[in-house]
Amino acid sequence: MHSLFVAGSGRKLLKIGDNFPGLFLVGSNKRESDLEEWDYNQNGADWTETCSTGLEQSPINIQISSAKPASSGAHIKFGTAEGLIVYNTGHSIQAEWKVLTESNTTIPTNDMWGAKAEGIDRVAIEPLQFHIHSTCEHIVNGEGCQIELHLVSVATNSTGVPIPKQCQSSPCYAVFGVKYDFSSDPLVGSEDSGIALLADNAPSKVGSDAATYVETPETFDLDALFPDDKTYINYQGSLTAPPCSEGVNWHMFTAPRRQISIAQYENLQSKLASALVTRACQTFEDERRTVNFGCQVPYGSRNNNRGIKPLNDRTIYKAEAIVMGNEPGVALNATDSSPVSQSLAPSSSSSSGNVMMHYLHPVAVAAMGGVMAALALMT
Repeated sequence: MHSLFVAGSGRKLLKIGDNFPGLFLVGSNKRESDLEEWDYNQNGADWTETCSTGLEQSPINIQISSAKPASSGAHIKFGTAEGLIVYNTGHSIQAEWKVLTESNTTIPTNDMWGAKAEGIDRVAIEPLQFHIHSTCEHIVNGEGCQIELHLVSVATNSTGVPIPKQCQSSPCYAVFGVKYDFSSDPLVGSEDSGIALLADNAPSKVGSDAATYVETPETFDLDALFPDDKTYINYQGSLTAPPCSEGVNWHMFTAPRRQISIAQYENLQSKLASALVTRACQTFEDERRTVNFGCQVPYGSRNNNRGIKPLNDRTIYKAEAIVMGNEPGVALNATDSSPVSQSLAPSSSSSSGNVMMHYLHPVAVAAMGGVMAALALMT
């Protein structure tokens, strides 16, 4: 199994792809198969446990005028992903990678994760995967969208920036969300590169065995996923799919990317809806009803968005991300136990095994040793 050590923790951040079936879920010591089966038939209204009792759930309705100015914003350079792998999790289409280079992103902690008591006001984060929801989950000023993309990241001190003790014993997640809408001429207009990566390589079958190992492009710039306008809303929320774990640091960009085509949109939705899994079903032989445990049955839905949750007493903040230049970052090899210099080529020892699955879907994302907390994320 591919894994990444979280520096200072002595524990591996487990990638989820190898765990099909029975994915470990973000923020949980359970596997998806241990939980009650869930789907998007009621947009999450029928989900139980934290999903129904939590007071800091996501997504939310964002009114930009009610947001308070943040004292500082994220410094972003998400990096270049190499060795891309696309999964159909049964709940979303998700992209992962074997190696990440030129990554250099830090975010304000905003009093989350016990950071204030430790005098930590900013942490470095490492992107893990991105996945999509159709249609939008967050609503911004009353407006939805066709697709919402989530880049799921985890706090790390691999760059030397301290992280709170909580984040050393269990993963602390930060999600960057962006709204995607149709281009001005969606029938013949240009297609978005990030959405194309998912749409062109999305498997019709669920699981790691059906994953697509992308040959073209060989690399992908994660920063290309986001709009030119770097204004975003920050708030404390949750995963947007079971187990709906809270304590997620959300960054929702307010400006949409209007670059997807109708063909891309319909392709993704059809892949979601036609996802096949092996399940028991009833069959008839010689007019006798029997149970076949090897049926391939459709599992997905064209829409995989959770309904809006109450804001309750949470404060939302408005900030603008600062795009970083080519300052020193780290290259993380998915099979190594430590960061490697950017000047080094990716390790030749990397196997072709799978990496992380959506917590979710959204969101199985990753698991941390001990507690086995899994990004599924998206949310």
